[in-house]
Amino acid sequence: MASLFNGGSVSPLTLTLFSSGSGSGSGESLPFDLIVEILYRLPVKLLLQLRCVCKSWNFIISDPKFARKHLTHSTTLGLHLLSCFKPPHKCSLKPYLLHAVIPNVTTNFTRTVYPHNNFNGYYYILTGLNCFVGSCHGLLCLSNHFGGLVIIWNPSIRKINELPLIQMPKTSGAIRVEYSFGFGYDHVNDDYKVVVLLSSILFDNNYYMGIYVEKTQVKVHTLGTDYWKSIPDFPFGGILVRDSGQFVSGTINWLAYDKNSNWEGHSFIISFDLKKECFRQILQPDYEDIRASARQLGVWKDCMWVVSGRDVWLMKEYGNKESWTKLFTISCDFWKVKNILEDDQVLLESNEKMSVYNFKNHTFKFTKFGRCQEEICVESLISPFPP
Repeated sequence: MASLFNGGSVSPLTLTLFSSGSGSGSGESLPFDLIVEILYRLPVKLLLQLRCVCKSWNFIISDPKFARKHLTHSTTLGLHLLSCFKPPHKCSLKPYLLHAVIPNVTTNFTRTVYPHNNFNGYYYILTGLNCFVGSCHGLLCLSNHFGGLVIIWNPSIRKINELPLIQMPKTSGAIRVEYSFGFGYDHVNDDYKVVVLLSSILFDNNYYMGIYVEKTQVKVHTLGTDYWKSIPDFPFGGILVRDSGQFVSGTINWLAYDKNSNWEGHSFIISFDLKKECFRQILQPDYEDIRASARQLGVWKDCMWVVSGRDVWLMKEYGNKESWTKLFTISCDFWKVKNILEDDQVLLESNEKMSVYNFKNHTFKFTKFGRCQEEICVESLISPFPP
């Protein structure tokens, strides 16, 4: 039994649970409801092992309702680092406990490698999965911004759902299509959804000096279905979107630019309601210079933040312009905000280096990571395959 629980490191509580659930006749047993309440609070790795104890425990832990309740108690956050490499098209995911990142990483990791299945000759020339779209309830969404391939991955339980390929819009030879994805949860209908903005872009000879968006189309995939649904009403015409959408308060939000911009023009925030499947615009703070300011969006403690120059603003009440509050100012230039962490700390990136910045005392601690794609994800039992 000791080998079942990580080399003999078994707590008295776990032993009591084992004897109670296995019918060993120890003379002491816990009420069934109490056992379930204790199971809710155990880490995923241990729960996956405890499914082997008996049929009743396997039934409990495998129940989607148990996974949903367990999620409300899950507090284990991991920083997942993504690296992709060329043929044979594999994607390597390296998870670390978040607290181990600061200031140095000494934690051993288990690397998960995903071989891409949905490739043909066209996708072969691409680099494969190359972007974290986001995370929600322990599910990571990854995409290929050019090929239309999307996967939903729960690294805690090592299950992967490869979604149907997106139908490519018809374009002329001078126009190409770029993708921007978003991933989130519709709590009203209990659905996970992936949203994609497909912008048909016309470039001149200089890639970034002359850009014109002919039109932007929107498609939505609901996990559990086998198709992408088109959203006909897009109120913003053609827009430029550089980064993935951010999920907050039942919506996905993008930082967008005018259709004839070169990424330096007027920026605005567009929001997609996952329940109503409609768009609206979110008003930004009163920046000193709206044209040169907002360049990043993110989410911290279920609130949206936006970077304006070196200032980071937080929207405390979603959709309420008056609730924007300046959270902090980064004390130096040329750093990109990657994530806001706990305890007044921020994960920054600059010159292919990553650093943890404390915005209260303005100190830096460099990590061992170079430039990489990263996503913070809670540990969960949620399956990427809805029942």
